[in-house]
Amino acid sequence: MQYAIDMHIPIPTQVKKEVTPKVDRYPHAKMEVGDSFLIPAGTRGSTLGNVCAMNRKAGTALGMKFIARSVEGGIRVWRKE
Repeated sequence: MQYAIDMHIPIPTQVKKEVTPKVDRYPHAKMEVGDSFLIPAGTRGSTLGNVCAMNRKAGTALGMKFIARSVEGGIRVWRKE
């Protein structure tokens, strides 16, 4: 396959989406330091990497810090600060 080369096509500006944590789905905003919740294994998006990314976004938006660990039955999220 050959690709045609186009000239003078402007690059569209990138619109940055505002990051909104899923605070309605998970109870980050209601947590006190030391509280935790369990995301059951098999829940959509329940890989440790996804949960850590979600915690970073929620923590930034809420001014809190969270940590996640794999535990029996899923992933548990704690509020650190």
